Amino acid sequence: MTEIIIATIISFFVCFLMLPVIIRIASSKKLFVPRQYRMVHPEKVSSLGGIAIFTGVLFVTLFFSDFEDFKEIKYFLAAGSFIFLVGLRDDLKKVRPFDKLIGQIAAASIIIFLGGLRIEYIESYNEIFHIPHSISYLISIAVFIWFINAYNFFDGIDLQASLNAVVILIPLGFWFYLTSQYNFSLLLMATAGSLFAFIFFNYSPSKIFMGDTGTITIGFILAFAFIKFINLNTENLAGDFNIQKPIVYGILAFILPLSDSLRVVFTRIFRGSSPFLADKNHLHHLLIHLKWKQNNIAFFTTSYTTLSIIINFFLVKHLESPFIVLILNIIPLIILYTVIYSKLKSLRALKINDNQ
Repeated sequence: MTEIIIATIISFFVCFLMLPVIIRIASSKKLFVPRQYRMVHPEKVSSLGGIAIFTGVLFVTLFFSDFEDFKEIKYFLAAGSFIFLVGLRDDLKKVRPFDKLIGQIAAASIIIFLGGLRIEYIESYNEIFHIPHSISYLISIAVFIWFINAYNFFDGIDLQASLNAVVILIPLGFWFYLTSQYNFSLLLMATAGSLFAFIFFNYSPSKIFMGDTGTITIGFILAFAFIKFINLNTENLAGDFNIQKPIVYGILAFILPLSDSLRVVFTRIFRGSSPFLADKNHLHHLLIHLKWKQNNIAFFTTSYTTLSIIINFFLVKHLESPFIVLILNIIPLIILYTVIYSKLKSLRALKINDNQ
């Protein structure tokens, strides 16, 4: 554990020391996000913070990982570097959404087809079912795409994406340590270390954004860890720390960004728009319309994520049906959005009356 703590601290300082340099370079080269990109943030800000985050993670992974024991490492480094470059290219000069999607599929394919990391089994009612290879590949690619884009969508305001990722990465990293998956633990803790450093510069008003360079890379790491988490539990390799219904629990631990991404995409499709066309219909945008401050929204969503991790740990342990667990999570979300839309409707009605 000492080595993992040291690695996490190093990752923190690598990122912390790089960020001021990146901010100065971005300022001198005028590498700022377009004003319409982040309408909730009027100041000129760079979106290259992901460079420092990724560098901290990469540095620690290269120097502290056991390459012999971590068989997926070379494929992770290849895929992670590839998707990092896709994000960097988008931050420097916008990439078409379809081209980014192709890049995400390519990165996921490196891990799935070459690294052999994919969802092979599904647990239901204490029974484990093997998934045919062709379906397994499709499901695994879909998971990567979902996690990457859900996390990318969630980075719409200061602090939110970084805080929510940290409260996922730390307990999951600790769980990997308890199950003797030290390399995976190190990877997640190092990512959390970099994000802790980034938080100092991302607290509203933000000095820098993580951009696609950060969001799609971290989303990729989360999907990578999610699939490994599923496999260890369904194959009963976690010993005393085996968690029931790992797919359900893994999804519910990150329920807000995952569910909000689905809601936004389906809303766009229902309205006849492209699912890739950006809008201001995300949860954080709705709360901003209700005059919430960015930091308050970030702390609210992070608290929701933290409670979801804790509560669902007991739900999946004591409730046999995964559908009941899902319903118990969907109900609070329905209530949340109902209250938000109701308040927005009242606010619009008030504005109309004031204008008459």
